[in-house]
Amino acid sequence: MKIEDLEVIKDLYSNRILEWELSTHPTLKFSTAPLERLVAVLPNTGYQVTLHTDQGWQYQHRNWHRLLHEGRIRQSMSHRSTCLDNAACETVFNKLKAEMTPAKDCADANVLMTTIDEWINYYNEDRIQTRLGSIAPRTYEQRCQIKYQFYIQSNGYKAKENI
Repeated sequence: MKIEDLEVIKDLYSNRILEWELSTHPTLKFSTAPLERLVAVLPNTGYQVTLHTDQGWQYQHRNWHRLLHEGRIRQSMSHRSTCLDNAACETVFNKLKAEMTPAKDCADANVLMTTIDEWINYYNEDRIQTRLGSIAPRTYEQRCQIKYQFYIQSNGYKAKENI
């Protein structure tokens, strides 16, 4: 299995990897599986959610668009031959390759998937990120949630559910 066949959905607010999938080759199911899982748990916050992709065929497929519609997600798509448009995810791939046990050293697909899962958990829970004030994505989200709750309570507003 190659790490290049990794699909990730990353939250650009907190840098947290929300969903991911690994496959031996790109198929529609490979691309839609993480989106299906995300749509199933995505809270209805009232905010517009945007999902950015490159121009791969799978992101133009009607099943992909159906899932976006079900999740009330707006699609943003990079311009043709513009690799910088997807730099946020490419950065994750580069860090994964640099910090993780090389894929060729993994005994089989299950070991590779477990290794990637462990790295993504580390990335979300423990890996500090300068852009977030030298804290991990999950910690950043928790601090933002506390600030949001304090703001709502101190101004007499009622907090929205599922935020």
